[in-house]
Amino acid sequence: MVWVDELSLAAAQAPLSPSERAARERRQAALRVSKLRHHLDVLGIERPVAIRMRAVVRATDHTLLNRPEQRARTVVGFFMLAFCSMAGALAAVGGQRETGWGFFGMGVAALVASYVLSRSSVRQLHRYGLAISVVRAIESCADAYLALIAEREDALRCTALCLADVERDLTQAHRHSRALPRFSHRRRALRLHARTVAALLHQAEARIDTESRDALPTIAELLLTIGERYCEGRLGAFVDPDRLEGIHPVRDARLWRQIALTLMVAAATIGAGFLGVAGEALPYVAVATAVCAGPVLYPGSAQRALELVAPTRAP
Repeated sequence: MVWVDELSLAAAQAPLSPSERAARERRQAALRVSKLRHHLDVLGIERPVAIRMRAVVRATDHTLLNRPEQRARTVVGFFMLAFCSMAGALAAVGGQRETGWGFFGMGVAALVASYVLSRSSVRQLHRYGLAISVVRAIESCADAYLALIAEREDALRCTALCLADVERDLTQAHRHSRALPRFSHRRRALRLHARTVAALLHQAEARIDTESRDALPTIAELLLTIGERYCEGRLGAFVDPDRLEGIHPVRDARLWRQIALTLMVAAATIGAGFLGVAGEALPYVAVATAVCAGPVLYPGSAQRALELVAPTRAP
């Protein structure tokens, strides 16, 4: 079944009036729901999608993540930070320390300004992140289920990457919930539950190695359950408790990543000092190390930042 990507065709159209734009958005929202239903039918999942889940799938069309002005703000912010940091480092090496700090401050201010101007996109991305990842993973499961034998390995690899995105958003769902206070005592229990559900997802994914594509409907059914419970606000019951009996939660690597990032920054700064780098430039070395090591240690956060720049975002 061939789907028309109206998001990619919209760029070639003439400017639309507000009523025409609203009608197009409604068509795109209905198309997204129809695609999800089609992918579930391919996998043999006949149960209807919950109303809240359908509402979230429709709402992703209004997250503003595909608007050119949002991408431009993010690109300008990162470019200004990189340019001003380089100019500041050169000025510091040349003995103009105050000028170097001024350039660096301008770069940080530009990045903060771009974030503030794009905060609506960031909030919507966090709010719908898990639901969007679930829809993408279900679509990937359907594509892998229909893939030819010669193409199945690549399709299954794509499915594994989508499931990794689901796990990332699943373990961070409590952080982005607007119904949960920042320092609530409920966060620990929700974090443990999410890690346990992630372990259950690992077990379901491991069946691919023994059952090949026959394991995909089970994975998709579990994903749909997780997505529906998330859209209903049931962060402590992504799946029924009886399905989690005997499941050990996955390891939480956040603390070790923070320690590794701190050690890498400290080692780079100390090493630069021993190599004769001027003391005025050492702060810039620390910032550059953090910028380079951050995406390696936190690939999920780096992907989130890049998704604000990507040409398309909606599922």
